[in-house]
Amino acid sequence: MDGLRPSEDGTLFRLVGWPADVPPERRPVAGLTRVSFGNFVFSDDEPPKAVVGRRQALAARLGVPFERWTSARQVHGNRIAVVDEGDIGRGRDDPATAIDAVDGLITRTEALLVLFFADCLPIYLYAPKAVAVGLVHAGWRGTAANVAAEAVRAFATAFGVPPADLYAYLGPGICGRDYEVDEPVAGALRSAYGPEVPGLRPTGSGKYRLDLAETNRFALLEAGIPAHRVEWTRRCTTEPEAGLYSYRRDGRAAGRMAAFIALPPGHRESAPIGPV
Repeated sequence: MDGLRPSEDGTLFRLVGWPADVPPERRPVAGLTRVSFGNFVFSDDEPPKAVVGRRQALAARLGVPFERWTSARQVHGNRIAVVDEGDIGRGRDDPATAIDAVDGLITRTEALLVLFFADCLPIYLYAPKAVAVGLVHAGWRGTAANVAAEAVRAFATAFGVPPADLYAYLGPGICGRDYEVDEPVAGALRSAYGPEVPGLRPTGSGKYRLDLAETNRFALLEAGIPAHRVEWTRRCTTEPEAGLYSYRRDGRAAGRMAAFIALPPGHRESAPIGPV
C-alpha cells in the first residue's frame, strides 16, 4: 500500500490511512516534506532563521505546537533514543541541542519526532496499544547495523511492546535500480543478514544494486513484526517527479527533507500507565 498523499500545494506528503485497521482518530500524524517546501537542516548555505521559519511553518501545517519539535544529530548508526518529557524541543531551533548521535527516536510523549533525509529510508513505527510512535533513519550503514531491529527492541525494552503489536511503514528512499554499491558495502550487509541479503543484487565487476526498502522490510519481519503490519511506498527519491531530495542525484546541492511522526491529537485520553 502507498499511503502517501501529496498536499494540495504539493509541498509535503501525508501518510494517510495508516494503519488501515486502526480507527482514523487513533492514527498518528506522519509524513515528510518535499523539495518545494525547502531544506530543513542547518547549513552554511542559508541563514538559520530561514530553516527555523520552515520548521515553524511545518509544525503549524500539522497543527502541532513548534515547541514540541524534537530531532537528533544523525550519524548513520543504530542507536535509538527514548524521548521523554524533558527531551521535547531538543534540536528545534539550535542543532547543538539535538539528541546526539542517534538514528532513531521513540516516544509516548506529545513530541513531534523529526529526522532528515535525502535518499536514506525513513521508517515509521506505531504501537497503538501502548500509544507510542517512532521514527528511524536507515541508510546503508544503519541497515548494515540493523537499525530497524534495534528500534523494534527499543519499543520492547522501553514500553513493553512486543513486536507483534507494532506497525511499520517504510517511506521513500533511493530505489534499487538507482543505488549502486560496492563490495565493502555488500560485505557489511552479508555480515548482518547472511550470504543472501534481501534487496542486494550483483551486477558484475564487484558492484551491486541495493534496495533499502526490501532489506529493511526483511529486518522488520525478522525482528517479529507480522508481514501484514509492514507497509511501504515504492516512491523513489531519485525520480524527479517525486519531488524529493536525493544526494545521489544532486550531490552537495541536495537539501534535506523532514520526515515526521507524532501521536494523534487527544491520545492521552486512552494512554495506559506503565508498560503494556
